[in-house]
Amino acid sequence: ALCGRKAANGKCPLQIAYTAMHGVGAQWVEKALQVFGFPDSAIHWVASQRQPDPEFSTVRFPNPEEKGALDEAIKLANATSGCTLILANDPDADRLAVAEKLSSGDGWRVFTGNELGVLLGYWQIKRWKAVHNNSSSNSSVAGADSVFKLPASSAQTNSNKAAVLASVVSSRMLKAIAEKESLLYFDTLTGFKWLGNRSIELREQGVNVVFAFEEALGYCVGDVVCDKDGVSAAAVAAEMAASLAEKGLNLQDQLRFLQRTYGDFVSYNSYLLSYNSLTTAAIFQRLRHGGPTGGYWTSCAGSDVIFIKDITKG
Repeated sequence: ALCGRKAANGKCPLQIAYTAMHGVGAQWVEKALQVFGFPDSAIHWVASQRQPDPEFSTVRFPNPEEKGALDEAIKLANATSGCTLILANDPDADRLAVAEKLSSGDGWRVFTGNELGVLLGYWQIKRWKAVHNNSSSNSSVAGADSVFKLPASSAQTNSNKAAVLASVVSSRMLKAIAEKESLLYFDTLTGFKWLGNRSIELREQGVNVVFAFEEALGYCVGDVVCDKDGVSAAAVAAEMAASLAEKGLNLQDQLRFLQRTYGDFVSYNSYLLSYNSLTTAAIFQRLRHGGPTGGYWTSCAGSDVIFIKDITKG
């Protein structure tokens, strides 16, 4: 089950704003949060973006990764007393964005796909280990690990292995966490068809795949579906944030704890549009053969390049 603390969720100390971004997610996220036990009074809906609208009339581009996409949600959250968390789906609700109010109160931290992937991945790892009585690591954040400790009656002894997955364009931080927490880690080519198929293969081998993600805000939490799903991810993210809030902590605190514990991982993902195939080919030719020895580049902006994975060449 994805929900691990339904009764506690009913006393949620958070106020949460949600936007469906003119898509189909609202009714399903509403139902998911109800199933997780969250009170209706804790959730605030961006009315102007709740219903499907093929014109996407309040956003320039309906992608939660794009600058300005969360403006309506931020406006609602700022106008709602005590609201410190924003959840946002893209129009078809298979991706999730999360923003959290800065402790200074004068702005919002929009988490990257990698940051949210690490937060959700760690949450799933610790939940799996608690349920399976396999807590080899006692790492916590200011006592926050108590949210993972289940009553003795609900703990089970299970020798099955567990794994987390990420695509090759995603942060390696999840790999570092998995290795330290004694879980398996696998990466795949870009796209959830690869992550989903690998998950199916591993489950057929008796491996519990507890989490898979891609940095473009795609998350598969648990085994309810074998694809990215912004609805289940939203409910789990809300539960994670609520559990931390009970300890006087937030997602930013948790991310800093993970960075201290497992290391700092920095990534910068962006894109450029090229409408000329010859230009595109020339760019990749230079990347592969423009280095000082006629191969890949060995340094970038004054830093040594220690590893390159060229997906096109395998």
